[in-house]
Amino acid sequence: MKYVMFENQSGALFPVLFPDHVTHDQIKLEGMQPVSAGFVHPGNGLVSGMSESLKLQSKIEDELWLKAALTNNGTQITMLNIERAESLP
Repeated sequence: MKYVMFENQSGALFPVLFPDHVTHDQIKLEGMQPVSAGFVHPGNGLVSGMSESLKLQSKIEDELWLKAALTNNGTQITMLNIERAESLP
């Protein structure tokens, strides 16, 4: 399974997961920029690799966000974004 992490203008992150036959550069969210991309193991949420089409690496910190997405835990994603916003300058 592949993923792209998008960031909006406020700095909030949004993970998008999709099947392997789709290329990373086909995934777009209006008003957001891709900040990391790679592969995620659906069983444990571990990330690896990179997106050649976007020229972005996967990041170990993406795993927390992707695990929340894989377990359909939107509340956790919201809380992670609140914590992230509070830590930004």
